[in-house]
Amino acid sequence: MENYRIKIYKATEENIDDMTFIYNDSIKIFPSEIRKNSDRSLFYGILNSNNVYIAERTDISKKIGWIAYKINQNHIFIMGLYFLHNEQRKSNGTKLLNYCFESIWKNNYKIITLNVLKNAPWSIEFYKRNGFTVFDQRNGCKNELEYIKTKDIKDWEIVMYKYISE
Repeated sequence: MENYRIKIYKATEENIDDMTFIYNDSIKIFPSEIRKNSDRSLFYGILNSNNVYIAERTDISKKIGWIAYKINQNHIFIMGLYFLHNEQRKSNGTKLLNYCFESIWKNNYKIITLNVLKNAPWSIEFYKRNGFTVFDQRNGCKNELEYIKTKDIKDWEIVMYKYISE
């Protein structure tokens, strides 16, 4: 594994083109018939309605990934976590998640949820390795997860959650 550091910082409007490029590059892992590039207008909306953090390799001053999450009344919802295709599977996603977990925990949020594509088993496994659990509506759930039962879960997605602890 390569040994380099990443710097993480809050995204600004100057990072919209970086976010767009990273997203479009990151989806190369999907077969060409199902991937769809996005334009910067989508990421402008994400930036303006979420907390977005950029991951940058310090050795080459290159933006390599980003995460966006929304703070809801009683939980955090991860909107997206993307890394350049050639920067995936290098523990950078875990570093970025942990950075966010630490700041979220400091603000007393205890639950993080996200949606993941069913046809992305590598992504599901990544989140499982990072402590997330697949939500199953057939199982009972704690009160703080009741809101998920009211969510319209699409056929193509899986909802996952994680309790943040000290």
